[in-house]
Amino acid sequence: MTIQYSSGCNLRPFFLTAASKLKVSNCDVFIEKIVLPGITFDRTHLPIFNILVDGKALPNMNKGSLGLVRGSDNTEDYFVFLPMTEINTAIARARRRRRRDSTVYDKRFEE
Repeated sequence: MTIQYSSGCNLRPFFLTAASKLKVSNCDVFIEKIVLPGITFDRTHLPIFNILVDGKALPNMNKGSLGLVRGSDNTEDYFVFLPMTEINTAIARARRRRRRDSTVYDKRFEE
C-alpha cells in the first residue's frame, strides 16, 4: 500500500493518522510513503493525497479524499476522508490475487 501526498502543504499529519488507522485494521500491510514535489497553493488547485493498493488507485479516492474545510479563512485547512470499507475491500482483493492458490488450514482440522 502506498500513500502519496504533496509536500509543502502540511499533509504529513494526515499521512500519519491514515497510516495508523490502516495499520490498526490491517496489521500485516506494509505502508510506503511517497512525498510528491511541492505545489504552489491556491484555492483552485488542491494538493494531492492518494492511497494506492498494489499500485492501483482506489475507485473513489480521487473524488473526495482531500478537501478544504468550508467557512475557514485559513487556506490550508484540509480534511481527509478515508473510505475504510473500500480500502479494506481493495486490500482483500490484493491478498486474493497474491495468494490465489494458497490456503492455510489449522492443524486441528487436518486428518
